[in-house]
Amino acid sequence: MDGSRWAHLAQALSLGSRALRKRITRLTRPYQLTDTEFLFLCCCRGEGVPVAQGQIGDSLGLSPAQVSGIAEKLRSSGLVTMKRGTADRRKQFCILTEQGEQLEHRLADELRVDLPKCGIRIGDVDLDHLLFLLDKLIATKLTATDPTSDTTSDTTDM
Repeated sequence: MDGSRWAHLAQALSLGSRALRKRITRLTRPYQLTDTEFLFLCCCRGEGVPVAQGQIGDSLGLSPAQVSGIAEKLRSSGLVTMKRGTADRRKQFCILTEQGEQLEHRLADELRVDLPKCGIRIGDVDLDHLLFLLDKLIATKLTATDPTSDTTSDTTDM
């Protein structure tokens, strides 16, 4: 893929992300949640399995301080509970409460209904394929800055 197509991809991802985040913000505002807090709840959805705060931060691109602040707000709102690690007590884990799970499901359903209304019509199969490709892109670690480094990934098969 030539450089201009990669630039177009970066622009499309940025604009698409911004548009989607605006829609999420519009839906979450009546619940006194930010879009990031909703995405945090989505990251905690692990069928009762605690999710490490570090993993949530990595998924959302948040600093440890941001994760701690959001986790505390959601905990005080009764949407998540926190648990310390058993092997390493410094690690914190989040679990959705029943109230948090219900809110996450409600907002996810509202988002599913809202997106087609605003012109975003992507079927489940296409969405799954898009997510697969984006996960593949993320996994290639395109953030390497030194093109001569031996640690850069080969992305020619994308």
